[in-house]
Amino acid sequence: MDKDAALSMAHCGLFRVDVSSIEDELLFNESDGMHFEFKSFFGAHDSPGHLGYLLLKACQKHGLKPEAAAVENKIAFFLPDEVQRILRAPKCTCRVGVLNLPPEYIDSIVAPYKICLYYWESDRLPHRMIEPLNKFDEVWVISDWNKEVFRNSGVNVPIHKIRVGVDPDEYSYCWRPRENFTFGLCGFLTYRKGADIACRAFHRAFSTEGDVRLEIKTRVNPILNAVKEPEYLNDTRISVIKDEWDVARMREWYGSLDYFVFPSRCEGLGLIVPEAAACGAIPIITDWSGLTEFHDSPFLKIPHKGLQDLAADAIEEGHWCIPDEDVLVEIMRMCYTARDEGQHRACSDYALQNWDVSNTAKDISVRLHRIHNDVVRPKQIAQAVLETGGIC
Repeated sequence: MDKDAALSMAHCGLFRVDVSSIEDELLFNESDGMHFEFKSFFGAHDSPGHLGYLLLKACQKHGLKPEAAAVENKIAFFLPDEVQRILRAPKCTCRVGVLNLPPEYIDSIVAPYKICLYYWESDRLPHRMIEPLNKFDEVWVISDWNKEVFRNSGVNVPIHKIRVGVDPDEYSYCWRPRENFTFGLCGFLTYRKGADIACRAFHRAFSTEGDVRLEIKTRVNPILNAVKEPEYLNDTRISVIKDEWDVARMREWYGSLDYFVFPSRCEGLGLIVPEAAACGAIPIITDWSGLTEFHDSPFLKIPHKGLQDLAADAIEEGHWCIPDEDVLVEIMRMCYTARDEGQHRACSDYALQNWDVSNTAKDISVRLHRIHNDVVRPKQIAQAVLETGGIC
């Protein structure tokens, strides 16, 4: 009997085999938690690093046991001590590996069952990425929109959505309004993020009002040093903050905003949106791409006027949307008329109830259990049968 035949029969439960001898090699053990190899960037501000940090911390808090490795030593200095300990832990032999890096780095995963955690920020993947993604056993994405984009682009391996969200120990309700009515936006000052739209809309909505502000929290990034800052920065009511902040300072800033304005042209999800909402800032977001994950939220939505081709922006394929700036102007004017703490509370409650990071650990645990039951254990049983001469 060859291995494929043994594996097929193991899936069907046709072997009567004592597998106690390989129990120590099983992926899941109730007393030991769930182990998996995890290769990722780790950081708190750039998106891949933020996602890696979030997943690692979620797993650590909720009983999963990733054997993590930082790539290129890109570890933020303020990662919690316990997470740092996990990163330094000795490597173990894992059956499943998760890569939070571009798919061409598949060989950095040692585990035999390989998963790519990835997201994309246009409505079509570049053709060059399809073949590398299809080398994985499955792909994890962070929004239903990305799941559709990946499938439509030609990814033919299983695709599963892993919910991500907010750690309530880091981001929770702290809204304290300032004397001046304040809108805020954070992220790199790239065209996709829509900082130019936010600045123009602010300038149009408040041509003379002196008690309103727009703050843009960003940071210096050598990779993006060619990106121009938004228009209208000669308006003294608009300020750009480039200081390095830790999580506590970000929470304080989110909690000082009346509205978090985010007219992004495209997002894989937009993790900063539930973070801001959890602290009490009311998000104003574009109703397109991964931001449609918040369709059932009390957030304010900006419609779009159509799509723009990305060929001129050095992206190989796909489109971004064109947020309706006129509607954003009207929304900002409407928001300025009154403050209602009930609305701020409602946004925080929604974010903390629906986007708790515990869901991340739950989704990962469910997937790993299924991989163990459907793939890993049958292979182990089949191997044991071949080695011990099990009886059908």
